[in-house]
Amino acid sequence: YIDKSFKEMPKAYDALLVKRNNNWLKKIDKLLKRNKKAMIVVGVAHLAGKDGLVTKLQQMGYSVTQL
Repeated sequence: YIDKSFKEMPKAYDALLVKRNNNWLKKIDKLLKRNKKAMIVVGVAHLAGKDGLVTKLQQMGYSVTQL
């Protein structure tokens, strides 16, 4: 997983992935509340792991489907 790649760089992991994902979650949530279906495209590093968008969206109750 990507979080293991950043093991020696926790500040970079936090800045590049965790904080960005958390900021995007707010915007994605707003978008999905307005539109029942949406396609959201991000880089693969933002999808995997416990801090990834897929996990975070599922924790919020969303169903996430890979196309």
